[in-house]
Amino acid sequence: MLYLRLENDSPAEYPLEEKHLRAALSNASLPEVLTRETLNALGYDELHPSVDALPQETATHRAAITGCSKDADGLWRREYSLQEITEERVKNFRLERKWGEVRLYRDQIMRLLDWRIARNQRETRLGIDTTEDIADLDNMMQALADIGNAADPFLVNFNEITMI
Repeated sequence: MLYLRLENDSPAEYPLEEKHLRAALSNASLPEVLTRETLNALGYDELHPSVDALPQETATHRAAITGCSKDADGLWRREYSLQEITEERVKNFRLERKWGEVRLYRDQIMRLLDWRIARNQRETRLGIDTTEDIADLDNMMQALADIGNAADPFLVNFNEITMI
């Protein structure tokens, strides 16, 4: 199911996946199964598939959600249109996909560093020699955090970061 955020009973943001909706409402206590009543109370609603068939995609055009509207039953429905697959769109899609891969790998490395930092803190508290220098671990963590500032995800070199 997809969702939308409403402002003055008008669509403000859509389509939203459940994970994004839950992240946006992380301060609210949400039930495991979302109901329209719960969503409406928080300024959100369900975004149902269109009752009309999707436009037929071709080699040069793809169907995309381009809007939404309320039907006679008061349900929000997706509206689709065909969008040309331009070279620019392909390039942007590749960049977005690569950034996703980079963030996923970066987050995995950061989780691996977390236990090393915790070990250093434990060793420090116990007054024993530390296995690794905390400054080196902090520098690696900061370098990983700074990856998002890179201009091109295809040029990110994790070997340089983890060798700090």
